[in-house]
Amino acid sequence: MVCVLGCDIGTTSAKSVLVDVEAGDVVAGTSSFEYAPDSPKPKWSQQNAEVWTRACFDSLRNAISKGGVSVDDIAAVCISSLNAGSGIPLDKELNPIHPALIWNDSRAIEEADAAKQVVGLDRLAAVTGNTSDPYFGFTKLLWIKNNLKKIWDRTFKFATPNGYVAYLLAGTLLYDVCYAGNLGGIFDINRVTWSDELLDDLEIPRDKLPDLVDCDQVVGEVSSKGSELTGLRRGTIVAAGGNDAPTSALGSGAINDGEHNFMCGTSGCWNMIQDNRKHPWRVTTRLINYPYVVESRNKLESFGGSKTTGHCFKWFANLANSNEQTLDEEAESSSTLGKGIMFIPQMMGERTPDWNPSRFGGFLGLAGTPARGELYRAVLESVAFDLLRHEAPANQAAIQLSDTLLVSGLTAKSRVYRKILADVTGYRVVYAERSGEAPGGDALIAALAAKQVRDANVIKRWLRLDEAEVSEPEEELHKGYVEFFQKVWRPSYDALKSVDDTITSWTSK
Repeated sequence: MVCVLGCDIGTTSAKSVLVDVEAGDVVAGTSSFEYAPDSPKPKWSQQNAEVWTRACFDSLRNAISKGGVSVDDIAAVCISSLNAGSGIPLDKELNPIHPALIWNDSRAIEEADAAKQVVGLDRLAAVTGNTSDPYFGFTKLLWIKNNLKKIWDRTFKFATPNGYVAYLLAGTLLYDVCYAGNLGGIFDINRVTWSDELLDDLEIPRDKLPDLVDCDQVVGEVSSKGSELTGLRRGTIVAAGGNDAPTSALGSGAINDGEHNFMCGTSGCWNMIQDNRKHPWRVTTRLINYPYVVESRNKLESFGGSKTTGHCFKWFANLANSNEQTLDEEAESSSTLGKGIMFIPQMMGERTPDWNPSRFGGFLGLAGTPARGELYRAVLESVAFDLLRHEAPANQAAIQLSDTLLVSGLTAKSRVYRKILADVTGYRVVYAERSGEAPGGDALIAALAAKQVRDANVIKRWLRLDEAEVSEPEEELHKGYVEFFQKVWRPSYDALKSVDDTITSWTSK
């Protein structure tokens, strides 16, 4: 048996799977180690690299132990990670010197606005395929430069979480092109390289960024130090890996032009795959665009979605002193449409499609004594409504999507939630129970890098997609949801912008 190992360093946990290359079976079930980002101020979010590396190595060791296979049978390992925004500041000895400002940190508002003036939105779009917003990592780099001068001056390199782990395993520090594209502002999406011109314009030294590597390429081999950290055999191939959103999409079977996935993690990412061998890339800055984690020179991912999908579900479960399974049961037997109960999920500001970090979340339409199940159903429905907000920019960019929506992530395990997604969006929602989610995508990338498989489409056989669970939309329910979205939910969302601006001004005092 030949196995590959995948690990995803997520926003709130690190998860690993050990996969049999031939059968696609998960030899060791997902091993998860949980933690939480630090939020020193409202809408700030950061994490120490040591938290990620400790959880990653513990998770890898646990998966190897549970798998019961010899480390000689593990051909390769690949790590993916959350979008860590600024990335990890490292000194000359490549040791972390400050927390990374992660993707849902919204502090770099002034830097994002300044970049629009310095570079111009049209030029940013033409070079990077993206806009300027506090979501993008390049604005967080500028925030560190402007506000933490001593840290900026001491920083020798900025590293991705997966790139830093690969360095600890194999001794080579590189920056994958998927993560670089999601950094925004300083990456040339057409040439798939750093943009020297934009780096100069924004006064970000090129030498603070590692060299680039495609996600499905080999970084190196596990060293003696890497073996001590993980228990892996010296010489095991280490693949580059990339962001967890596209890796999760890959792990759900989304590979070819027009295939798409909704990753239901802490955030929600509607991942849409394009292939420039089919047609020129179709890009809108109302979505986020960067190279895909396989065939990065030919495949592009465009994505959008709420920053706080799973965050909202977990928050409500904690608030209700319950678990999501119990709440699912209550939500399934509840109704919200006739009562006008709704929820806005933007609890850490909004990114796509309107790019407004000042937005807040909240319930609307409450009257009398709404039941807990009704409130939770409104939370579940809100993320599906948020997907409908992203259909317009995708259509305007002429991004063509299949009628099947592949779903992945912890929340996607909920049958109730999958049915709500289908009824709201009108897509056939397909969930492969065999999915290893982002770690499963990592395992495939590891197999590709080690040349254990030749074609990424093998993931469809691994997942047995023809046996996957399908949630079909009910036509009448879909019509009712679309009408509610158009006449109630979306107008309410838009009307609240001025209220959210007032709250932002108040909380910024």
